[in-house]
Amino acid sequence: MKKFSILILGLILAVSLTSCKTLTGTKVPDLDVPFTANIDVESEGLEFNADIKRLGNALWEMEITSLPLQGMKITYTDEGITSVYNGFETITPIEEILPGNVFMQIFSAFDTAAATENPVLKERDGDIVFYGEIPASSFEILIDKESTALEELIFPESGIEIEINNIITKI
Repeated sequence: MKKFSILILGLILAVSLTSCKTLTGTKVPDLDVPFTANIDVESEGLEFNADIKRLGNALWEMEITSLPLQGMKITYTDEGITSVYNGFETITPIEEILPGNVFMQIFSAFDTAAATENPVLKERDGDIVFYGEIPASSFEILIDKESTALEELIFPESGIEIEINNIITKI
């Protein structure tokens, strides 16, 4: 029984030591820059595609490009979110936006990552993983180790996964 316990403990230790390796001195892309990208968002009961544009800290534009909300435009500033859809405009002041709002989580995660001076980075499955937290959730940004391209934004607690495509930083 003692040998079996030692074997199990050894396996647990081996898995925990090899699953995520902390990285130091690893080059990651500068996230504090304006950029555009296409995103595919998947969450429980919510799926959509959108074009996003980061113009600066707390300054974003998004246009949903898939049905049923195709054409909805969202603008985010440090004052709030403005949504325009089918000619109707809604303005929500920042203090009234729920922390779990999917749009707010996306914008806040990128802005938080951009402002982080000493990021927590680990290697997982050949990708660099940037770990961060916003008021609503923790998040992970997956970065391709070779190209340093952003690949995915994940919110593990809420099950939101955002695939990042066609990112352009020279806008």
